[in-house]
Parts: sequence; structure tokens; C-alpha cells
Amino acid sequence: MGGRRMTLRGWVRVPRALLSEPWYREAPALVRALHEHLILSANFAPTTTRTGLSLKPGQTVTSWPALADALACRDKGRIVKPTVAKVRRAATLLENAGEATVCPTGRPAYTGIVVTLERWALYAGEATDAAEVAAEVAADRLPEERQHRKKEDLPSAERQSMKGNSQGNNADEILRCTAAARRIREAQDMAELREIRARERRGRQPHDPATTAGSVH
Repeated sequence: MGGRRMTLRGWVRVPRALLSEPWYREAPALVRALHEHLILSANFAPTTTRTGLSLKPGQTVTSWPALADALACRDKGRIVKPTVAKVRRAATLLENAGEATVCPTGRPAYTGIVVTLERWALYAGEATDAAEVAAEVAADRLPEERQHRKKEDLPSAERQSMKGNSQGNNADEILRCTAAARRIREAQDMAELREIRARERRGRQPHDPATTAGSVH
């Protein structure tokens, strides 16, 4: 498509509330696969392709044949690829659901398209959300229901005591997960900083004219 090579770094988030969306519950597997592929392929920052096409966050430039190739899968030892017509119908369902908008680009001729994810802000989680997500997951995993059933058989005084201890344990678990997420985020920032400094050092290295001349045949 003449665009810049997409980076595989970073991440996206998919809220569990998507499972309750009517369109998602009724969508065929191809529509769900296309939706996931577009989320993973979308640009996370403004960019310009080599052909001069400006893309916003949540947009990707592709083509119908390229999407058909990307959605191919292996079944019983053979490659099964959806037709372009089926991919177009799947995209139409996403458009009707308000999830995506498809516009032609004319590059390459008659096949180039720009896909815009209308709810990109829902999927493009910021790095600062990692602590919140970790805390929510930790809270969900606590066996609260099992503890509640056990406390029903205890005297009132003991139930009050266990309630206080349980709240303290929940808070401790959430704090631990939040701290772990913060350490991961700091490590990622340090790795990116080291990579930037390494590129700067490589750019400042002097060139040896003799070596340069000797490399020409």
C-alpha cells in the first residue's frame, strides 16, 4: 500500500463489555476476526504514508485483497481464504454497527481503502491505565463469594472481624498489583530511553574515509 511499515510494539485493550454488544453476539466469525485485525492494525499516532496520505490515530490504510489475505487461516492442512466479497460484507456489518468507516483512497487503483475505527479511544488504552487494569483484575480474582458463604455460618462478632481483615487484604493486593504495574511501566520507559541514546551515539560516530572508499567496488 506504500505506507510505512507498521510497528508491532505497544498494545491495545478490548473491554469485556464488547461481549454484550448485540452486533458482536450475532456476528459471524469472519466479522469478529476482521474487527480484531483492524484494531491490531490501526495507527496509534498521526502518520503520513510514503504516498502522502495522512492518517489519524485509529486509521489504517489497506486494500480488500490484503484484508482477505490477512484473514486467511489453515484448516486441515490447507489454507482457507475468504473472498473479497465476503470481506466487504463483513466490513459493511461493522459500518452498520458504528464500529468502522471505510473510504476508498484510489491507491492502488480501485482497491485502496482507509478504515477508521470510530471507537478507537475505547481500545487505545494509555500506559497510565495499566495500574488501574491490574487493580481491577486483582479485585476480580479474590474469592469473595467463597469467603461470604463461610462467614454466614459464623457468629456476628466473628463475621465483623473477618470483614475488616478481608478489606485489608483486598487493599494490600490492589496496592501490590498497582506497584507491579508501575515497575513494568518504568522498565519500558527506561528501555525506550536506552534505545534512543544508542541511536544518538550511532549517529555521532565519525566515518572513516578509507573504510568508505574501500567498500566501493
